[in-house]
Amino acid sequence: MNREDILYLALRAGARILESGAEAYRVEDTMNRILLSYGIKDAQSWVTPTGIIVSGVDENGHSVTRLRRIPSLKVDLEKISLINALSRDITVSGLTPEEFSRELDLILNKKPYSLTMDLLSSALVAGSFTLLFGGGASEAFTAAVTGPAILLTGMVVRALKLSSFFQNAFGGMTAVLLAMLSMYLGIVPEINNIITGSIMLLVPGISMTNAIRDTFQGDYLSGVTRAAEALVTASGIAFGTALGFYIGRIF
Repeated sequence: MNREDILYLALRAGARILESGAEAYRVEDTMNRILLSYGIKDAQSWVTPTGIIVSGVDENGHSVTRLRRIPSLKVDLEKISLINALSRDITVSGLTPEEFSRELDLILNKKPYSLTMDLLSSALVAGSFTLLFGGGASEAFTAAVTGPAILLTGMVVRALKLSSFFQNAFGGMTAVLLAMLSMYLGIVPEINNIITGSIMLLVPGISMTNAIRDTFQGDYLSGVTRAAEALVTASGIAFGTALGFYIGRIF
């Protein structure tokens, strides 16, 4: 591989873990490890939640720069861990660029969890949080039904190419309407714990955590951007739940 190919290789790895929810400093560290291990001089990278710029000096002394925009975020902590470990295996196992590229392809092509597993997980999480917040068995059961409904609603909204604000708004509205319906049918005595437990699926925990960690690492632009992302997500949830209460009371 020539120097430009190695630069592109590092950019692929960095873009994938950023898309998966990694912090800015972790993305920069991963790319710099790859570049420096394969002989790229003066390796530099700059990461924001929506884009990456990486540069280095090739064998002829010319500066090479690559840019990649990150259009969306889909949390996948397993891929972050695997790519992170692979970047460290370069020095430990002596991987060549070609071997690293093949291993990276295997990670990137790794199949995600099935829809069935996602639905079961969302049911378990929503039901468990409802119990944690003091709900009873009937409330936990209702939340376990609401969780998969929120997941499916988000999939439909994403298919319609709507923004994350509307994805969270429709998710919050789904949680409220299903909870109110269960109370209307006499399944549960009250709905507060159901709604709280269900919308925990939407809470932007990754964004809030990364905002704090990036800020403490000195990546203030990334930290502020992540905080703004978390604020928009929370606003969408609040708007959706309020709209759900309004529609529920009408009917």
